[in-house]
Amino acid sequence: MPDLPPGSTIVEIDLEQDGDGTLVRLTHRDMPTEHADVHRVGWEHYLTRLAVCATGGDPGPDLGAGG
Repeated sequence: MPDLPPGSTIVEIDLEQDGDGTLVRLTHRDMPTEHADVHRVGWEHYLTRLAVCATGGDPGPDLGAGG
């Protein structure tokens, strides 16, 4: 898989009030197809951890997106 140069993609984060909470919408644009699955797994991993922290929980040790 070729390197992904810094600045070659755009990450857009929108925050929207949702009742007593906040909806986080993340869009990663201009992602080459060969990188998409790896980045999707990473974003899902870290956004899940963020959701736990946002509710006062402890997500535990970070084993990384592959762990």
